[in-house]
Amino acid sequence: MAKITNIGDSNMRDALKMLIEHSQSYIDYAKEKLKTIQDIDAKIEFLEELRHKYLSEDVYFNAEIREASGVVTNGSQISEGFDKWCDLQIDYLRKKSKTKITDKKSYLWISDKNEITQLFDLLIKKYKLISADNNLDDFITVFSNSKLSLIKPIMWHDNNASEVLYFVRRLIETNQVENNSQKMDYKKLETCFVNSSSQRFKVNWKQLNNTLEVNLSKNKQSIIDSILSEF
Repeated sequence: MAKITNIGDSNMRDALKMLIEHSQSYIDYAKEKLKTIQDIDAKIEFLEELRHKYLSEDVYFNAEIREASGVVTNGSQISEGFDKWCDLQIDYLRKKSKTKITDKKSYLWISDKNEITQLFDLLIKKYKLISADNNLDDFITVFSNSKLSLIKPIMWHDNNASEVLYFVRRLIETNQVENNSQKMDYKKLETCFVNSSSQRFKVNWKQLNNTLEVNLSKNKQSIIDSILSEF
């Protein structure tokens, strides 16, 4: 659990105590379950799913815990507790797994390589779906079957993970990029794309993929489809 500093009044101390006590059963369960999971990616996926369950099925419907979160974090609700513990564990596991991605490769654009520049221009200039801070050379590297350990990820224009996932999924479905697996490679996706603050998207990609058509507006789907229809 992350330490909270400068807890000066009893209300804040009580709120922190409540938050920790409320999270403890989740933490105990997670620790025991993690002992039974060997694969690091599977551990991360489990933690992401449990964090989502904690927030969506518990905290959001518990007024006391929601208020306690706000008190502890000076108004920024639900940024401490079990979700924070999960974030710390996931960050640790990702650092531990860095050696696993050294031999993995980025996406490979199948068609004319000059089209990658055209795709970059459409995304950054016409539709503004990626950040203006992106560099063309870095963008090309992401679609050139490069080692994941060497690429600089593409920054999306905001924190909308549904857009990124739909974009990548449509790249695969329209055979614009090579796909040698029947399953979506979420590690590759989150290594190649980050949000506008250059941070990893904190989402459960598998869960998001299952509800993608609901979470992403028809208009955004249509825009991405229009972009890819150019190729």
